[in-house]
Formats: sequence, structure tokens, C-alpha cells
Amino acid sequence: MGFSRRNPPPASASNAPGSASALGLQADRTALDPVQPSEALRILVVDDNPDSITLMSSLLAALGHAPLTAATADEGLEMALRERPDLVLLDIVLPGMDGHEVMRLMKASPDLAGTPIVALTALTTPGHPTRALEAGFDDYLQKPIDLQRLVAVIGSCAARRERLPDH
Repeated sequence: MGFSRRNPPPASASNAPGSASALGLQADRTALDPVQPSEALRILVVDDNPDSITLMSSLLAALGHAPLTAATADEGLEMALRERPDLVLLDIVLPGMDGHEVMRLMKASPDLAGTPIVALTALTTPGHPTRALEAGFDDYLQKPIDLQRLVAVIGSCAARRERLPDH
């Protein structure tokens, strides 16, 4: 998973370890300001690439969210059913069961009804984003992740989820 990286700036309060700044990510500073604790989401990241999981988890935490992680399709499905996250970022290319099948199983579960599921992938085939959305994903994030787009997708999914009953 490739984020735009630059040399990390000197240590300061705004780029303490674990902050988005300390990760050396380029983006508009306001987009990196952490959300208020009352706005924090529990976001499940399902990806078989350990580096992607580590980077995404650190980034989500720096943005003020509570990341949950799973490295396999089965683990992701089990964790989603157990933890009932506010949002799922799901890699499409996973060993064994692919992300499309995991998404279908999650969407079929009454316990996960209304949970936004976003495709997270490095696939660059023309038309792939459209096919993912038509298959049932709520949104699509292309690797390398565009930080502004990630923040926008999280905000959009949070707003959508708030409009559902019981949330």
C-alpha cells in the first residue's frame, strides 16, 4: 500500500509518534486533525499485506479512529460479526475467499446491516471501481491511498451510517 511519503519533519507535538505527520504523509493539515472522541469510528481493515495493515492502522489511529485489523478473509468476517465495526475497509484480493465474497457474506448478516464496506485495492483494471460498486461495495479506495479521499470516504460513510435506525 503506498502513501506519498516525505522525510519526517522534526519531532513536535503535532507530529508525535503515531500521528499522521510522524508517518511522513503529505496532505492538507486540516484533513489530518483527529476527529473528536465522540466522532471516532471503529474501522475494521481486512488486508493480507502486513505493511498495509500497519500503515492503515497507524493512519486511522492518528485520525482519531479506533482501528481493528484482520489479515485473512475468514478472520475479517469473524471479527466483523463479533465487533460490529462502524466501517469496513476490505481488500479485494485476498487468499482463499476474495473480498467480493466476504462483502456479500457481511451484507447478508443482519448483525452487519447498514455497515458500510469499502473496497480497498491495488487493482488498476479499467472499470474495476464501477464493478466493485455494482457488486455492492459502498465505496472504493485505490492503492496507493489518497489521504484526502480516505478522509472523505470515512466522513461520507459515517454520515450514511448515522442516518440508519439504531445508530
